[in-house]
Amino acid sequence: RRDYIHVDLTDMCHAICCSSHLHEPKLLPMSVEDQGVIAPDYSGPITGVTSGTYNKFEGNVGSTYAELLVAVLQGGVATMHHIGALQPVQTEEIYKALDDAGVDRSRVIFHGGVPSLSEKLMELKPNFVLNSHPIGGGKALIEALSLGLPLMHYSPPEKLPIYNWVEKLKGCIVLNDFSDVPKVIQSIRENGLEIGKINRDVYEERHTMKAFRQSLEELTSF
Repeated sequence: RRDYIHVDLTDMCHAICCSSHLHEPKLLPMSVEDQGVIAPDYSGPITGVTSGTYNKFEGNVGSTYAELLVAVLQGGVATMHHIGALQPVQTEEIYKALDDAGVDRSRVIFHGGVPSLSEKLMELKPNFVLNSHPIGGGKALIEALSLGLPLMHYSPPEKLPIYNWVEKLKGCIVLNDFSDVPKVIQSIRENGLEIGKINRDVYEERHTMKAFRQSLEELTSF
């Protein structure tokens, strides 16, 4: 039908749809309101955040979410915060993985659902945002960009390419193997402010509400 426009929200999805010979797919990058910039302290303990509801953390793709949390904590992160509702069985799996690895349960803090992810991130002032796993995030990552926070993305070979769009961002640190966690955390400690500035620049260029309105007007001006 010619009265519909096919719109993709990420470059990765757009590339896939363009290769599928769909009728002139368009790109409309996701956007969020500008809440300002966070300037975390990188001189002390390193803290991270993941966000999302239970469906993003089910299953095993290279590892489970619980195993990823353990690896990050054992690799140099002091505390991980999870924002979003998980199923009780998922929190128990995480606690079991922590117990088995000898990691104190108090180093993972569950916040449940919140009215505003950006406001919660501004309250917590984490040093980085860890992409949800096995299913990657979308808008939550754009909110992290807007706040000038570094991103970490776990990318085992088994992960579907559609979830790896975030790897194209200059301010995203890709973790391919758990053995690389200490090196990744050290990079965040040493370069976190610079990485965050790169992400903020990407937000200002492509993901502001102004940029969204301009892109939408271009798409709908027949």
